[in-house]
Amino acid sequence: MKKKNLLFFPFLWVMGIVLFSCNVGNGKRSGNSQTFQNTLAVVINSDLITGETAVGTPYGYLAAPSLTDVSTGDCIIMYNFTIDFDHQPTSNYFTISNVDKDFVSQGSLLPDDTTAIDESTIPISDVTAIVNDPSNAYYQGKIFLGITCKDKNPDFRLIYDDSKDKDINSRKTVYLQAKASSSTPSSSDVGTVYAFDMNSLSRRDTTISISGTSVPLKYVAVNLKYLSDITDDGEPVYTAANSPLYIYSFQ
Repeated sequence: MKKKNLLFFPFLWVMGIVLFSCNVGNGKRSGNSQTFQNTLAVVINSDLITGETAVGTPYGYLAAPSLTDVSTGDCIIMYNFTIDFDHQPTSNYFTISNVDKDFVSQGSLLPDDTTAIDESTIPISDVTAIVNDPSNAYYQGKIFLGITCKDKNPDFRLIYDDSKDKDINSRKTVYLQAKASSSTPSSSDVGTVYAFDMNSLSRRDTTISISGTSVPLKYVAVNLKYLSDITDDGEPVYTAANSPLYIYSFQ
């Protein structure tokens, strides 16, 4: 199935629950079964879950045996999935069913000259990390961005230039650019969800509480700038995002 850019909606900005307690508060409960909606996930390898497909979500690692058309590393949105709490094959993790999903386009962090915009000339209006806290450790080094620009299906690239950029407060700076699609421009801003693999960046050790338990993590913090304009001379103008990106992963 072709991966595609995903238009984002306000519900994607409120993702903060964890599935490690019995009192799970998101979704619609029927008896002791609960349906969850609009969850961004990464298809992963996990030593905890072997022999079937596993996904990393802000709620933790979940087994998803019904996902047979995905590959490790795919980024997806699960519009719906169900947990039947009374019929779990193991107490070590949750198994989900009735998954309705779509693929989310993704790219890698690329080394490049930040002054070379090539065809990536669409001004970006705003960028926000959808999950920018330790719960994104379950994404195993990937991050989902909500990006706003005047195109319904743009291509994005995230670049850095080690030869020019000095670390600021021990953070590297990465630059987001957008390339117009051939057939879906827009006269008004359109929001898109896009994922990036940040595993090429080195990590530092930390310990953070997740769901009331202190766990060792590796993390990297980066400053994000996005192409917001181009001068009459063809020079890119970058605007700093409101907050740095924090990308976590388990040690």
